Amino acid sequence: MSTKHDHQDCFYYYCGRSPEIDKISDREQFKETIQAMQVLGPDPRRVKQNKQNSLLCLNDLSFLQISDILKILGSILHLGNIKFANKYKKVKDELDLEGCYIYLDHLHLCVMRELLLIKADELRKWLLMR
Repeated sequence: MSTKHDHQDCFYYYCGRSPEIDKISDREQFKETIQAMQVLGPDPRRVKQNKQNSLLCLNDLSFLQISDILKILGSILHLGNIKFANKYKKVKDELDLEGCYIYLDHLHLCVMRELLLIKADELRKWLLMR
């Protein structure tokens, strides 16, 4: 499954009623954000001291941290798009007012699973638990 989606598919973009802002480039804003995160990366003095014991160099560590931050942020956006369905009692076709349901094949649940490297049924379980 591909995790590439149109940004306008996310619920949070519509909360401000205007997902597009004149004269603002999302691409340029994203580049600036990544550059700012790279500046905030690990202390190069500490990395140099540990260079002999470390398998990752400064750029690798910084890249992994930024990648993790972006995955978490993307997951939060997809979390806002998860639809909770009515749950019915097993014995009858009666609505269970104490519970709800998320379908395992729900698109945004699957994307979150991919981003966070979590099994879909485990993620679903924790989202449904009080």
